[in-house]
Amino acid sequence: MGSGVTDRIRSFVGADDDDHDFECAGCGRGFDANRQQCPDCDGFDIRRV
Repeated sequence: MGSGVTDRIRSFVGADDDDHDFECAGCGRGFDANRQQCPDCDGFDIRRV
C-alpha cells in the first residue's frame, strides 16, 4: 500500500500520529528513535517524518 493511501486511511479513522520522528515506510508504524528494522512488518525502510 502506498504511503498516500496509508495517510488517507489514518486520517479517516483518526489515527494521525505525529508524535514520532521516524516511520516504517512499509506499514506506517512510528518510532521515537531510528531503528534498523521494523518489529511489526520486518521492513528495513525506516524514514524520518
